[in-house]
Amino acid sequence: MQNQSIHSISISIDFVHTALEKLTLAQDEIDQILQQCRIPKALLLHSQARVSLSQYAQLITELTVATRDELLGHSQTISPLGSLAVLMHWLISTKDMMQALQRITKYYQMMGKGFDISLQIKDDKICAELIGSFQTEAEDAFIFEFGFFFIHRILCWLARDILPIMAIDFPFAEPSYSSDYRLMFYGAPIRFGQTSAQMIFDRNCLNQPINQSLTQLQQLLKDPFTQLLILNFQNSSWSAKVAECLQNADGLHVDHAEMNQEVNQMATLAEVADILQLAPYTLQRRLQDEGQSFLAIKNQVKRDMAIELLVNTMMSIEDISLQLGFAETSPFTRSFKLWTGVAPSAYRKHKNS
Repeated sequence: MQNQSIHSISISIDFVHTALEKLTLAQDEIDQILQQCRIPKALLLHSQARVSLSQYAQLITELTVATRDELLGHSQTISPLGSLAVLMHWLISTKDMMQALQRITKYYQMMGKGFDISLQIKDDKICAELIGSFQTEAEDAFIFEFGFFFIHRILCWLARDILPIMAIDFPFAEPSYSSDYRLMFYGAPIRFGQTSAQMIFDRNCLNQPINQSLTQLQQLLKDPFTQLLILNFQNSSWSAKVAECLQNADGLHVDHAEMNQEVNQMATLAEVADILQLAPYTLQRRLQDEGQSFLAIKNQVKRDMAIELLVNTMMSIEDISLQLGFAETSPFTRSFKLWTGVAPSAYRKHKNS
């Protein structure tokens, strides 16, 4: 089996809900876009359901084109198609991350979309605060999530590196899907119920120079939302390293020609620890420090690969269960329901829509 890519990582269906929240499109047009993105409409009714990051990226792109609004109705006036391209052309000529962040701030102040980004220097920290009339409204979670996510991804793209975030504060209560924020923000500490919305950087990390060219920008702008959403540089967290080991290890490989003879399991804790040159108990402790466990990461990898195979291949559910190390379909189905709230067959319904 080929290695799992960033495309097959899954996120909560709640991210889809927030993207659809303020659209002015007719329902049948929304339904058609969901079908194009291989997202069965029935999944929207299940709070535990998930979509792959590539599905979400395609959804944002399709909705942006259909609405001709890059902020999908979440600002006082529309953000016309090409707004991001204008910003990126202005940023590509900056000298470092600090100047790029200052220009992002100035850009949104000039655009007058009903929100601004304010930069504050506090000792050795730079705080980018998102302010506007929506500040206390929980239903505007999208603009906070999407705004901070894209500001950070733009900076990461410009630096060709993951810029560490010291903390992100959100002014709304912790949502049920908050664990996915660690994925979206590369493991950054997230705090909810705060008095303001801000993303905090170490001042020194913003001294990094721009490492992209105009030619590379032209490539990015062919499909900017997708490329920024699936942007993937080396993640240094132990959780990411374990996930990469599990994805790449031969233990996840099953030879289809011998599928009925032997089912291989994913790599064990001891095997992954050996790859990472750690004692198993040391690896467990480092995962615990990040709020993770080996079993949880193992299940996340299986869950995300299952969604990828269900959505993007014609493999039978039986074959998928075997490929992921389940001896029979029934335990795979039970596990999948625990992971997503729905049966594997729910992810195939878009093919018959």
